[in-house]
Amino acid sequence: MTENRRTQLDAITLMLALILLLILEYTAGFLPADWPGLLKISLLRLVQCSVLLGLLYFRKHPPLSAGLSLKNLEKGIKTGILGCFFMGVAALSAGLALHFYGINPLPLIHVHLPDSTTNLILFFIAGGLIAPVAEELFFRGFIFSYLKKYGFIPALLISTSAFAILHSPPQPTQWIGGLVFGLAYGLSGSLAAPVIIHACGNLVLFSLSWMTAQPFFHALIYP
Repeated sequence: MTENRRTQLDAITLMLALILLLILEYTAGFLPADWPGLLKISLLRLVQCSVLLGLLYFRKHPPLSAGLSLKNLEKGIKTGILGCFFMGVAALSAGLALHFYGINPLPLIHVHLPDSTTNLILFFIAGGLIAPVAEELFFRGFIFSYLKKYGFIPALLISTSAFAILHSPPQPTQWIGGLVFGLAYGLSGSLAAPVIIHACGNLVLFSLSWMTAQPFFHALIYP
């Protein structure tokens, strides 16, 4: 019984995680003002990951409790790759349907990117690699994992709502993404699945936004 409780996150651990993340967000405001914003965000998310992993250790929860077990890693990777494929097919189908009705889908998914090359690289690293890991660790690894004892659907809906609402202002893509990430995590039991889908989705959105801003591609898309 004690071992079973260890493998399930408890309310105290979840509350501590939330409090620690709020403290980190507050203290990030004291970082030097002349540091690039994207650098500060990257550092904050890396520290966030370290703090959450440290909390698991401190509370004596095994990696399995947050979807970090090597046991489910292979299944998580396969689920993540399949999820990327199906998300790509769904997005392409939706885009073609909109195009058929005379609506250009690209402005609907456009992401504003930095102008300088350095900031652009930082943006891809922070938003495409670091943020998906940090966000999935908290929203799926902690929130979903704690709530799943109340049922798969409540865990999916509440973790998705928290994910979308905290992305201010919430967009349809975040609600859809949150549902997909939660489904991938729930089906695989591994955080690798939502991290792969999340990172792939972000990188594709950023890449499309960058490509459509280039004169050559812009002329093709907006003749």
